[in-house]
Amino acid sequence: MDQIEFRRISTEDESKLRAQCIEGLGADQPRTVFDAVQAIPWFRGDDEVLDALVGLLDSPSQAMRGLALEGLGKLEHSGALGPLTTFVETHRLDLDEAAAAVAVIGHVGNEAMVLFLERVIWDGASFALEIRERAVEALLELAARPIESAAALLEAVHMSEELEKALVEAGRAARRALNVGEWEEKGFATIDAELDKEN
Repeated sequence: MDQIEFRRISTEDESKLRAQCIEGLGADQPRTVFDAVQAIPWFRGDDEVLDALVGLLDSPSQAMRGLALEGLGKLEHSGALGPLTTFVETHRLDLDEAAAAVAVIGHVGNEAMVLFLERVIWDGASFALEIRERAVEALLELAARPIESAAALLEAVHMSEELEKALVEAGRAARRALNVGEWEEKGFATIDAELDKEN
């Protein structure tokens, strides 16, 4: 079998792809937008792609908003965090969309997002349990980077006597997963004894 040769695309071709991606994100048809979203990993951190995706968050189409969230996750641009927190606030009654936005915050977020996630987790009057559980999962992603304030908040969730049982259990599971990840990085072959200490 012939060996496959991978070559970096030229700057000119990359510019054309970028222009096509941005144009596709502005299309009316979800399929065209979907195709453009798949190209976004080529342009991580691009400001114009960010602007196009943020504009899609205001689309009257749920499908388009979902594609915007998917694209923001692929773009990994910190400039998305402000629009994402606003989206969570304004779409809190749409559990799937708000939860998806919280998941993206976990994927691309930074230490500044810990306070926002803390408010979501503890504000049961404003946010449904499903959204708050997703916020705990987002904390795990931040803590794994590692962001110490996120790890500390996971501990607070795990130990809370005020939060619902489902959230406490989610916090415990996240903390456990975080510890397992740390042990694997250190090369421990077995963690059973340490896990027993947590129980």
